[in-house]
Amino acid sequence: MRERHRHAILRYTHPLAVLACILSLHSPAYAQLALPAHFHVAPVYFEFVEAMAGHSPTFQAQLLRIATAPDVTVHLEIVPYVIGARARTRMMRETDGLTAWIEVARFDNVVELIAHEIEHVIEQIDGIDLAGGAGMAGSGIYSVSSRGAAFETARAARAGVTVAREVARSKEQDRRTF
Repeated sequence: MRERHRHAILRYTHPLAVLACILSLHSPAYAQLALPAHFHVAPVYFEFVEAMAGHSPTFQAQLLRIATAPDVTVHLEIVPYVIGARARTRMMRETDGLTAWIEVARFDNVVELIAHEIEHVIEQIDGIDLAGGAGMAGSGIYSVSSRGAAFETARAARAGVTVAREVARSKEQDRRTF
């Protein structure tokens, strides 16, 4: 069933929409930055994510944090929609490390959501106790499910907004330069 869903996602990803996203971020003023080896993104979105790093020092720092955590693997997918949310990260910690699967809805603020979800992975690298923090006033951690299995953090929200602003400012400066 999951494999059939994956093929449906790929079938509905419009190549022109992807190209528009890549071109809107890509600028010759920025060198292409290498993504961490254990950060996996579909080839069609690879340049888009690299361009985000070229426009945002905060996103560069996020990628560096992931690169320095060799026991962490991140899989990023930009999908037509995410049921019940704009984005979602599922994480599994096993003996060989942490694996994160990030899904971001392609018609929303993709730059903000990618950075936001990446920050959730970094929170786990940093050992943040989400369940414990959700019960403390002023922690910036909130349970968003009745079972207490899903959390939202002010830290991830800030990271997403910061990266989106940096990318927007950088793109605006590029337009004024040329």
